[in-house]
Amino acid sequence: MGAGLTLSAAQTDPVFDAMQAELKRSMTLTLNQLDKPYYLSYTVDDEHTWSASATLGGLISSGTNDFAFRGLRIRVGDYKFDNTNWTGANAADPLQSAELPIEDENPLVLRQYLWLATDSAFKGSLQSIARKRAALRNVTGERRTSRFRSRPAVRRDKRLHPVKFDASGWNDRTRRIFRRFNGIPGLRNSAWNSAPSTPCIVS
Repeated sequence: MGAGLTLSAAQTDPVFDAMQAELKRSMTLTLNQLDKPYYLSYTVDDEHTWSASATLGGLISSGTNDFAFRGLRIRVGDYKFDNTNWTGANAADPLQSAELPIEDENPLVLRQYLWLATDSAFKGSLQSIARKRAALRNVTGERRTSRFRSRPAVRRDKRLHPVKFDASGWNDRTRRIFRRFNGIPGLRNSAWNSAPSTPCIVS
């Protein structure tokens, strides 16, 4: 079970709470007495971007966008033999990522997305470990080594503060930059685009 960043009780966060709830529930996944998950981790990446375009000292466009992405890694089997390190036909990638809805205030939406993604990844991992096990039956003299090592959990509390971004100030800065080109003889057009971003990752 992966949890790289933990929050104290006084720092409750709906996204982190939803991730923890799904981690706990998904570790009990089982299907027809097949291999069970022994490692599962989630990552949610919230990204806030601002972009602006200007020409000849005048602002053409300016705006902000929010994005959310999730990462999921699952291992089924055990520390000595699991679904990873297998590149055969239809092998499922243990690390998967996709976009998420921007619904921080509604953890049930995030939990549903995590559950559907985990269910799909779990079934794909079962197929991978079954094909891997079948392929290795025909291999003789292979030296089996542990796929993964168990280590004590590392817990880290870190207070995250929203990054303050002065969009109005950057709009003025964008205008000033291109006013400098207005005095160039023969210049008919100039353009500039800027798009800084501030990611926030919770895992």
